[in-house]
Amino acid sequence: MKPRGINTLKVLYLFAGRQRRADVSACLKIIADEFNASIDFNFGVALIAREVDVIRDKRDDLLSASLREAIFKEVLAEKYDIIVESPPCDAYSRAPFSGHPGPKPLRSAQWPRGLPGLPPAAVARLQAANTLADFAVKILHAAGEIGCICLLEFPEDLGPSKLGTPASLWQRADMRALTKHGFQRGALYQSDWAPVSYRKPTGLISTASALIEDPDFFLGWPRFTPSGAYAGPLPPRTGGVPLIGKDAQGNFKTGPTAAYPPAMSMRLADHLFQSWVRRQCSQVVLQTPAAGGSSSTAAA
Repeated sequence: MKPRGINTLKVLYLFAGRQRRADVSACLKIIADEFNASIDFNFGVALIAREVDVIRDKRDDLLSASLREAIFKEVLAEKYDIIVESPPCDAYSRAPFSGHPGPKPLRSAQWPRGLPGLPPAAVARLQAANTLADFAVKILHAAGEIGCICLLEFPEDLGPSKLGTPASLWQRADMRALTKHGFQRGALYQSDWAPVSYRKPTGLISTASALIEDPDFFLGWPRFTPSGAYAGPLPPRTGGVPLIGKDAQGNFKTGPTAAYPPAMSMRLADHLFQSWVRRQCSQVVLQTPAAGGSSSTAAA
C-alpha cells in the first residue's frame, strides 16, 4: 500500500484572545488528530497554527506597524491556508446606547470613527481600535486576493437603540466590497450553536464553503424596516438572558461571553477544516489524468 502523504495546514488566528482549552485552534488540533486517525483519506494533516494577540505575548501587539506590515506580507505571500479574525468590539458596544448607567458612547453610525468632542483618553482609545479594525479588513482583502479561506466574527448590527444607532463593522463599505472576492456574510444565534442561555446575535463573513452551508447560519447583510427595526437576516427569537448591564457582583454581563462557547468553537473549526479538506481533495481530482483513471480521494 502506498504510504499517505502529509498536507500542511497553516492557520493564522488574529486577535486570538486568551488561550483556552476549547478555542478554535485547539479544536482544529482535535479535528486534525481525528482526521489523521482515519483511513478514509489518502493524506494526513500537519497543523501549524500561529495565534496572535498581545494578551498572549507582548511581542504580538498588532498596534505595532511593523508587525502589521509583516503579517500583511505573509498573507500576500500565501503563507497561510486559513485565517480567522475576532477583532476587538468593545469600542462598538451597544451598551452605552441602552440608557442603562455606564460608559458613554465613543462612536455612532453617524460618526463611525469617533464622536466629536471626546476627551484625549477616549480619542487615543478610538485611534487604537480604528487601527485594529482597519487592519482586520485589510487582511481580509489581501486573503481574498489570493483565495485563502477566511472567517471574521463580529457582533451583529442590530440597528438603532434607545439613545441612538451604534456603529458597526458591518456598516463599512470596504466590508461589503469583500463580496468581489467571494466572501459571503451572514449571522447566527450563539444559542443555536452551543448550550448557552443567551442568544448573542453574531455576524460572520467568510469564504468557508462548509460554514456557508450550515442551516443555522443565516446568509445576508443586516437589514432594517423603514422605522429602523432589525429585519434580518436572523429570524425573530424570543427569550434568552439579556447581556446589557451588570450582574449582582457588579461585573458586566458580557464579560463571560467574550470567548466562543466550546461547542461553537468546535463547530466553526470543523467547518473551516472541512472547507480546507474539500480544496485538497479538489486539487487531487484536478491533478488526476483524465485518461484511464479517476481519483481515489474520499469526498469531504
